[in-house]
Amino acid sequence: LSLLGILQVIGLIILNVFSSTSIIFCIVTLMKTEGAFQTFSTILGTVLGFITGIYVPIGVLSEPIQALTKFVPVTYGVALTRQVFMQEPITRMFAGAPDNVVAGFEKYFGSQVYYGGYQCPPLLMIFILLFSGFAFIGLSVMIVDKKK
Repeated sequence: LSLLGILQVIGLIILNVFSSTSIIFCIVTLMKTEGAFQTFSTILGTVLGFITGIYVPIGVLSEPIQALTKFVPVTYGVALTRQVFMQEPITRMFAGAPDNVVAGFEKYFGSQVYYGGYQCPPLLMIFILLFSGFAFIGLSVMIVDKKK
């Protein structure tokens, strides 16, 4: 990666951690025992690994599962990170290839997120991650205040 790519990845790591931690913190505020958290985190980690395309490409998943991934903020963080890491290799590998071939590859491997024919732009993905992070922090504060 170039220096710019490294800085982008560091920024994305911070953004992904913020969003994911906010969501997990909100869920943890609802749990009563350590055992419940351990069970939940094991199941959640496995499920997220599949539906966000970490273990298998998004394109392998059925259409309903692919639609479900768009409701998981982690999906956008994974896609943005893949865009940075895959930009140079895709440019080299698909030099001279038609745009639809490149788009199909990126969609299949989850570096681009589509709503029907609309490609979700990076700024919208960043907004989704920021919004989900702040929304879940707010929800967590409300839950913790209610428990007092």
